[in-house]
Amino acid sequence: MEKTGKTVRKWKGFYYVYVDGVRTGPNSKILGRQADLTKGQAEDKLRAIIRKVEAADGIASGGEVAITSFGEACDLYQKNKADSGTWCPNWAKNIGSLFSVHVSKPLGKFKPDQLRTTYLQTWINGIALNGLCKDSVHHLYTHVKAVFEMLVDDDLLSKNPMRKVEIPETRDRCDRILSLEEIHLLIPELSADDQLVIEIFLSCAVRPSETFAFRKNDIREDDSLMIDEAAIPGEGFKDTKTKASKAPVPIGNAGLAMRLKQRAANLKDDDLLFPNSRGGMMDHQNWLQRKLQPAAKRAGIKGVTQQCLRRTIATMMPKHGQPKASQGLLRHASIITTMDVYTKKVDADVAAASESLRGQLNFDGVLMVKRKSGDVASSI
Repeated sequence: MEKTGKTVRKWKGFYYVYVDGVRTGPNSKILGRQADLTKGQAEDKLRAIIRKVEAADGIASGGEVAITSFGEACDLYQKNKADSGTWCPNWAKNIGSLFSVHVSKPLGKFKPDQLRTTYLQTWINGIALNGLCKDSVHHLYTHVKAVFEMLVDDDLLSKNPMRKVEIPETRDRCDRILSLEEIHLLIPELSADDQLVIEIFLSCAVRPSETFAFRKNDIREDDSLMIDEAAIPGEGFKDTKTKASKAPVPIGNAGLAMRLKQRAANLKDDDLLFPNSRGGMMDHQNWLQRKLQPAAKRAGIKGVTQQCLRRTIATMMPKHGQPKASQGLLRHASIITTMDVYTKKVDADVAAASESLRGQLNFDGVLMVKRKSGDVASSI
């Protein structure tokens, strides 16, 4: 929207219409005199015009879209990248997840011209201070800037407010792994329930979001766990990270399988194995902060995260099976993610590697004692 007129200053509004992803316009309307309308009133009038055009042209049926918020602009940007083939499906999902968590809530509700450089600098500084890794902060900076650039190119903004935003200092990606000694120090500091959670982490190499999505009916008769959804904080239960992630994983030990079945004995098929205190979805970040990290602190172990547990297994696995077995247990879409070696994956190797790894971890030989309460967890 802009001011126009030489003698009588007027508000002039612009909007674009997208038909099957193809932009038409710009369309413009004189909204009224500046003396009669505030900027906010002019914007409301423009929105009413857009709604009228939508109703007249059947836009509400889904054929065309007008941008009225930064969230809508972000959605259009991602859709165009995915539809054009610029982004592969996995990359689109990863960037979409970053936008959903870090952009939609703090920025999405605003009109694009309401977002100023100072506010955007504060936003990205806060993300870096909250511990998001360097790569993710850079991705957010690059793609949010690109969304604004799209709006500038479409003449919906006069300039890009991200142009003078600076990328803040960020932490490097953590490569921390745990030693066997640290694992055996950590386990006794956890309650019996939390020992079972970390046992699944380490034996099955599952992601935290997958662990807290397990239900009774995910325990299969062949002593494996079916992974078919993920528990995403703030979003609920969603699809797994990749198509390759949606697969069964061997439990790897009869004792662990028995304990899981005992835990599930009185549950309904669709009940969660590890719910929160209210019976709902466990937030894995809360579990990290309230259970895992305090236990690690008591054991004198620094730098323990859920990711470092999975990284520990990825590092230990090659000693217990073929590279493809490692890929199979970790369920990476590409072995390049696991290691730069290509061999044929055999399901028996995955199970054998998991059992061998289980033997090295020696859960059943560790005295699982919660020191404060004196309770001894059941072991075989």
